[in-house]
Amino acid sequence: MTFQKRLEQLINDAENTIKTLIQTEGVKSEFSYGLVLKIEDENLMFNLGSSRYLIEISEKELIDNSGYTYSYGVLQPEQFMELVDYFRKH
Repeated sequence: MTFQKRLEQLINDAENTIKTLIQTEGVKSEFSYGLVLKIEDENLMFNLGSSRYLIEISEKELIDNSGYTYSYGVLQPEQFMELVDYFRKH
């Protein structure tokens, strides 16, 4: 298996982990009707442009402090994995 395929599989596994955690531990979003995981560690509130930063993660997207949504792909793979590890520990 190529490194590219391995990375794609790892990201897919991380996304599935987020979905499972939301189903079992999710809370009401501040901005949408669905469930999310709220980020409480300031080190993981990654900057998403100008004064916007990450505060929630849903099954399909990231949500900033103003309620704007972004695809998971705006984060570097390392940042995304750091988020998944954070939620797995809590």
